[in-house]
Amino acid sequence: MLEVAKKYALIFPSQHKSKISEILEEIGSFEIVEEKGWQEKNIFQEIDYEISVLAFAINYLIPYQKKESFFQKIKVPKILFKKEDVFSFLRKKEEILNKTKRLEEIEKELDLIRKRRQELENKLKTISEFELLKFLPQETKFFSSFLTDISPKKEKELLEFVQINKVAVFKIGQHRGNLRYLFITPFEIKNKLLEEFNLTIVNYPFEKIPSEEKKETLKERGFLREKEKKLKEEIILLANHLRDFQILHDFLVKSKAKLEIERLSKEKQLFSYVIFWAEKERKEELEKEISRLFKDCFIIETKAEENEEPPVLLKNNKYFKPFEYVTEIFGLPRFDEIDPTPYFALFFITFFGIALTDAAYGLLLLIISLFSLKFFSNFFLDKKLLTLLFCGGISTFIMGVIFGSYFGITPQIPIFLRLKKIDPIEDTILFMGLTFVLGYLQSVFAQVVKIIKAKKQKDKKTIFGAIAWLSFYLSLTFLVLNRYFLFLKKITLPAILATIFFVIYSETIGQKIFILLRFFIGGIKFIQGIISTTADILSYSRLMALGLATAVIALIINQIAFLFGKMIPYFGWLVALVILVIGHVFNLVINALSAFIHSGRLQFVEFFPKFLEGGGRRLKPKRSNLRYIQIVK
Repeated sequence: MLEVAKKYALIFPSQHKSKISEILEEIGSFEIVEEKGWQEKNIFQEIDYEISVLAFAINYLIPYQKKESFFQKIKVPKILFKKEDVFSFLRKKEEILNKTKRLEEIEKELDLIRKRRQELENKLKTISEFELLKFLPQETKFFSSFLTDISPKKEKELLEFVQINKVAVFKIGQHRGNLRYLFITPFEIKNKLLEEFNLTIVNYPFEKIPSEEKKETLKERGFLREKEKKLKEEIILLANHLRDFQILHDFLVKSKAKLEIERLSKEKQLFSYVIFWAEKERKEELEKEISRLFKDCFIIETKAEENEEPPVLLKNNKYFKPFEYVTEIFGLPRFDEIDPTPYFALFFITFFGIALTDAAYGLLLLIISLFSLKFFSNFFLDKKLLTLLFCGGISTFIMGVIFGSYFGITPQIPIFLRLKKIDPIEDTILFMGLTFVLGYLQSVFAQVVKIIKAKKQKDKKTIFGAIAWLSFYLSLTFLVLNRYFLFLKKITLPAILATIFFVIYSETIGQKIFILLRFFIGGIKFIQGIISTTADILSYSRLMALGLATAVIALIINQIAFLFGKMIPYFGWLVALVILVIGHVFNLVINALSAFIHSGRLQFVEFFPKFLEGGGRRLKPKRSNLRYIQIVK
């Protein structure tokens, strides 16, 4: 069922503004209306800054927190916080924020340390290139000492030159594949040496000899490591307060939402008011809460402005509610349309079971979804998808029994053989025919839904057209029923011809044109409708393709597992078991995903367009999204 939100005005004395805003935020189901031309100014700079600082601290400290088990995280995903403890906790606000400031300082210090350590590592790498140098290169009145690199290919020739010219030379290291030497030569030999071997002097970049530079660098690096260690120990101590950071973060988010509601309320001389959209049930809840606290506040319903589209909500009973998940993927219907959820639910879940087509897979899906709903329900804010998968598991199990598939095998047991009605591999034509019948039924049913929608909108022309097409589709069923009811043979052809003329007339109703031209245009539209319906029905063959894929892949997995089990001695059974588990889990996941996607696609592409435009506006409540805490009474 589609519920259209109503527009209300809450009128109250100005002194109640803070408390009223708090109530609206806590209930969190109201879309506050903003005035035209109103633009939110950043009046929340301080609270925005505090929230961002806390968010930084939380993200920074998460790797340092005490690890919780996976199951513990899922079972209790949020911090439970009692409402009466709020004020006592907020007294620690300044203390907590000071810890975040200290964390910022630590992070900056660590960043500087990391940069300095990188510089020291680069320095040590450079020092290693001069490691054997015992004194600093320098020039005197008669001699020059200098460093240069030379290719290993020229080393022999260089040594011969050194020996002939009586040059002192010392090998001190290597650099990028070249040999690094220290030369001590007279000035005239220096220039000759550089020119003959095309050498370039290498500058020594430090003030002290390498051994002293290395000693000082290692000492500084050790000091920085020790300082970094102490800062990380301080971070670990701050990580013990991570829970406080998370709680305060969410409280500030709540406070900001409350302040935003206060800002959106309008003030007059003696009273204030806030305009909002809400569903009737939530409006009554608000009315009850306000009347309990105040006697001078009241709510009145107001009219929507011209061209203002009201938001819509999906409201279905517990049997159809899980299928709202599929509708929401497509988008919400407009406020003047109908909720398609109850109309496609049975088709969707039937298609899902046919596409998966394995009783064992259905049972696994049923157990997994039921287990998750039972033990990890706190982790899931919206349980629609899990409930939908639970229903899908039931449907798949039923279809799997009918198709006789249990992990791709049909057990040769009398009860299983009796329950098996279709073999998806051997009875492929029958399987395909079944999907076409389902497609035909949903196409016919789409006209019924179209009539329901048109009746709501009081669109007589659409009602007339939908009845015409519905009568034509029903007349076609006489062709099938002729085999079982012989008396229908006499009326089948007249019924089909009559309904064709009915459709042609309905397609041109209201058009003031020549009758023959009208008949021609109606005939074209009728042919287009037949082609479109045929194409839609053929699309349902994808259900057969998916069902066959599940069965064939399961069969191949079994064959591969049994083959390896026979080939490998002693441990073959273990290898076969691993292949079976991994293979069937993969087949279940990939084909369950395909079944969901393609069953939904048949609704979105083949069913919805026949009666639904979509594009409805969601209700956007002004509320805080608490990431870390859950407030309990």
